Amino acid sequence: MKMKRKMIPVDVYDIPAMQSYLGDMAAEGLFLRKVGTYGHFEEGEPRRVLYRMEPLMRDEKMPREDQMEAYKDYGWDYVCTIANGFHIYSTEEKDYRELHTDPVTQSYAFSHLEKKLKLSSRVYLLSLPIMVVLILLPVFQMDQPLLFAVRYGNSSYQVMLLILYAFLFHQIHASRKKLKLLLDGLEKGEELPRKRTYRKNYGPYVINGILGLFGVIMIINSVLMMTRGWEKNLAEITEPIPMIQLTDIEQTEGFVKDQDGYRNEEIRYDWTELAPVIYELHQSGEVKGEMWADGSGTYSPYLSSEYYEVRFAFLGNPLVKELMEDALEFHRYRPIQHQELFIDGFDDAILVKSEDTQMFFGRIGRSVLYVRYHGYEDLSAHLDEIYDTLRNYQKEKM
Repeated sequence: MKMKRKMIPVDVYDIPAMQSYLGDMAAEGLFLRKVGTYGHFEEGEPRRVLYRMEPLMRDEKMPREDQMEAYKDYGWDYVCTIANGFHIYSTEEKDYRELHTDPVTQSYAFSHLEKKLKLSSRVYLLSLPIMVVLILLPVFQMDQPLLFAVRYGNSSYQVMLLILYAFLFHQIHASRKKLKLLLDGLEKGEELPRKRTYRKNYGPYVINGILGLFGVIMIINSVLMMTRGWEKNLAEITEPIPMIQLTDIEQTEGFVKDQDGYRNEEIRYDWTELAPVIYELHQSGEVKGEMWADGSGTYSPYLSSEYYEVRFAFLGNPLVKELMEDALEFHRYRPIQHQELFIDGFDDAILVKSEDTQMFFGRIGRSVLYVRYHGYEDLSAHLDEIYDTLRNYQKEKM
């Protein structure tokens, strides 16, 4: 006995179309044996076989013995149960009797299934807004949702859940509409069509395939995010990096870089779905014998840099704005000087000063850079160096 698995290109709730399709398969030598995601057909000699679908009146895996015997007396053999909604019967006899001759009586069985689908449809419809809120609420609660998504890469999971939930609701709603149309006809005394011309539609399989592919991509994303990132001491790096260093800015005589401290002289690389290249660098140092102007301790300048190469160009400008909002939150109770600069080569260039802290936010195409310097040197005097460093890095990558 050779079995063949095939996609079923008709909606199982379109009963006349489904019965016609199964009959056409039998005429090609393929006889239904069971149905899951795919139809499982036994190969044999082509012959005429009729199929009928009976809606379930209760939750059961197969019909009762007495029901199967009664239907067998009519010439019908039980084949399988499909979609937890129908029993399928087949016959090859010429003198068979139809399972139902009274449409109104037949409608009672269909009304049970229609109510079941109606309840499921309402549950999905009522819970859809709740799902949307639960999935998107964290995004709306964040002050910088794009920055969070770029840094931590969780956006595809939310999109996937919404698409999947909407697809399930659409499937249930569409099936219920088809079943309701048949039920209305039966209640009016119209006989259920035994056959119907149908158009093959593999749309649900395509959508399921896309959702499956999306799921695989999410798994790959998660693996890449866990495995592609690294942290190294700056001294270990030999390739170009897209950021200047503290020694490029700090010109004070006697300046010495600090090799100790948490994450000091450490460069970190990350990969997320919205930013396939992320660098972060922290550096500090001190000048022996020199104090901060307020006498708080030894003069110890500090530099941190964040570089993001976003996947889509339209994310660049919003990311600059959210980086700036996030950075200025720390300085909200201090005087701030904000200056938008027009520098050849930069698509965005903003310089912010707050007491002894200077911040530069720049963008060239999909490359976004945030530099934070705490010290007495003038960061604006090094903007050309910042630009050259970015451009050289981009050229090396090409």
